Amino acid sequence: MRPRRPLLTLAASLAAALIVSACGSPAADPGTGPTSPTPTATSETGPSNGTTTEAPETIDDLIEGLGGDSPDAEPGLGEVSGVPVYYLVESSEGPRLVREFRTVPEHGDPITTAVHAMMAVPPLDPDYWSAWVAPEDMSVTRQEDRITIDVPSSVFGHGVGAAEEEISYAQLVYTATAAAAWIGEPVSEVVLLENGAPGDGWGHIGVGDPWTRSPALDVVNHVWLLSPTEGESVPAGPVTFRGYGASFEANFVWYINGEGVDLSEPTTGTNGIGFGDFEFTVDLAPGSYTVTVGNSHGKDDSHTHTDSKSFVVH
Repeated sequence: MRPRRPLLTLAASLAAALIVSACGSPAADPGTGPTSPTPTATSETGPSNGTTTEAPETIDDLIEGLGGDSPDAEPGLGEVSGVPVYYLVESSEGPRLVREFRTVPEHGDPITTAVHAMMAVPPLDPDYWSAWVAPEDMSVTRQEDRITIDVPSSVFGHGVGAAEEEISYAQLVYTATAAAAWIGEPVSEVVLLENGAPGDGWGHIGVGDPWTRSPALDVVNHVWLLSPTEGESVPAGPVTFRGYGASFEANFVWYINGEGVDLSEPTTGTNGIGFGDFEFTVDLAPGSYTVTVGNSHGKDDSHTHTDSKSFVVH
């Protein structure tokens, strides 16, 4: 089994325990240790054009501004649109984080709304999932730079392994901090409590210690398709595909209904270091399509991370 790095930057003893329990890493990562700088959640809204020239600190540094682009219906009474919600997707390295902007039921403040949606609202993309169970009740409080989320034990209703538990906590941290940044009140620490106190969670790691966002390269899927969105209908003719990712020499391969095309231009503009955005256009006739984008392994034709979207051309 490939060595796994810790997925959460945890405080004090929990971070140390995770690092000891992990099987090691091919190379040291200065962003994962308990004494590393805390990455902050930056804006999830605002215009974004062009490519990055250096690796961003978090994924939201790169794609700030896409929060208004949601495939959901217009919000109705008691709903909020453009809510950033993180889910899980499988990769050859285990589960990774992906994000959808959703129109979801309002549950008080935006952070509570986003976390509740993460646990209760199914993802639009059938390849995504979440291990959480919808909470019967939940409280979210804030003190300076820390969010404390108190949930009942029932949210841990589905049994998961240690790796999925760890990435699910990263999912919670990314969602909560994204929601805080979304409303212009960023925070860096998240504490999860079970019935008002530290608890066992799913039983492998436990909850109660402060967590911060792990570096995006460690937890976020390295390929992320942003448009067309899952199930979207677009006009026939030139269809523009947009996304971002991290890949060897910043090159990707895209497939439409199984036919592969090497996407070497345009690259992400990061020279293979960190995340960058990509865009390509294909002429398509009316019909149903699935587009898949994979990152370059660097040694062979395999793809460590992929993302796909099914859409309709009318």
